[in-house]
Amino acid sequence: MNSKNVLSFFIFLLLACCQNNEELNSNSKLKVLEKNIEIINNHPPEYDPNDTLDIISFTENTTKEIVDLINESNINPDSIKGLNKTIDFGHLKTYSYGYWSGGTRGFVTYSILTYENNNEHHAANLSRNVKARFESLIKLDSISYLLLGADKAWSSTYSNIAYFIRLSNDKIDINYPAFVNRPYLNFYNGTYEYDTTTNILKFQGEQAEPIHEVFNSKEKYGEFAKDSVSSRKLFEMIEGFEYYDNKNRFFLKYNGKDFEKVSDSLWNYRTVRKGYLDSLLFNICSTEDVEFTDLYLEMQSIDYDKHESLILVDSLKENGFKVKNWGRGNWMEGPRIVSFKMTNGQCECQVDKLYYYTESENNFEVSERIKCYEDNK
Repeated sequence: MNSKNVLSFFIFLLLACCQNNEELNSNSKLKVLEKNIEIINNHPPEYDPNDTLDIISFTENTTKEIVDLINESNINPDSIKGLNKTIDFGHLKTYSYGYWSGGTRGFVTYSILTYENNNEHHAANLSRNVKARFESLIKLDSISYLLLGADKAWSSTYSNIAYFIRLSNDKIDINYPAFVNRPYLNFYNGTYEYDTTTNILKFQGEQAEPIHEVFNSKEKYGEFAKDSVSSRKLFEMIEGFEYYDNKNRFFLKYNGKDFEKVSDSLWNYRTVRKGYLDSLLFNICSTEDVEFTDLYLEMQSIDYDKHESLILVDSLKENGFKVKNWGRGNWMEGPRIVSFKMTNGQCECQVDKLYYYTESENNFEVSERIKCYEDNK
């Protein structure tokens, strides 16, 4: 064997030895992590004054090491004992584990998202931003997805999460600013629904939260809560009479890049004239949503609240309706919207007075619109 062949042989042995050492090292790390997962999953829920284990730091470090091991050693996450697979979307999967807090917080869930591409496994630590168990994955487009999940906040209150993720080659972006400048929404006690036809995300809550405070909550948004500008923009996107009335809901539209406020034009109000008013009142609960464009023939200025009046509100009062609540704010196409929620016991109606922008700084075109449905009380 000449010197060249000898050198090549020794290089081969060296590489084989290094590869074997890497595999042994990965297997050794995997066994340690599986033992850690077992400790976490079996951590007693009751408070023990003699327990010296910092379960929070221990779980956070273990989760980070699991993600690092998958990314660095191409470990198949299915082979990691103790992880619970909650979503299997083929190339995208989520796994979770966690511990009992011993208080009203209940079980604390740590979730990992994995992505398989060309037989290579990649992972991201979702729990770094928010603790939740994810059980639904919605494909938005070829590279964007929406994860839906929840976790107990305290007592009977649950945090409901809508988490946006984006894929790029072999990378998983879990910090993509799809909701103004943060990757997820966090609301208590409700459900998210996504319409793949209209690309509209709907949240239906059991009761309205004070959203002027929600987006600044470190408990809900961690480091993202420090961004007061995005908190304000999210508030402006979601605020509205529909959210604060007994419907407790909001709608956001995915535009292919991020989520934005749903334009009022999507509600498909049919334009009518004031001559339709008698027909509307005759069988009001079964009528379609309409907007009256000629109730105010001259441009109007914005009046003080105590002087504000709505023609449709007065007409409904004359027909036995009572005001449940009201509110005002700005909207997409003008500086002011005034909204009333009214009911006669069988039918509930929302009446809006809309001020539209014009070329005049202080005068606006004004219309009123109405939508009614059966009162579920």
